[in-house]
Amino acid sequence: MAGHFEKIQEAALPADAFKYLNGPAIIYPFLRRHVYSLICKAGLGAMMLPAVSFQPR
Repeated sequence: MAGHFEKIQEAALPADAFKYLNGPAIIYPFLRRHVYSLICKAGLGAMMLPAVSFQPR
């Protein structure tokens, strides 16, 4: 899964911090839901990806 983010004006958060922390944190819930939906439609039962806390390195 991929996301496209657009920078409108200068942000207080550096681009690298957004790229590695905020971007994945925004996209991950949608990825979880998509995987859950695919697995259920395939008849494999209910399986959910775990919640992840994206922390700085």
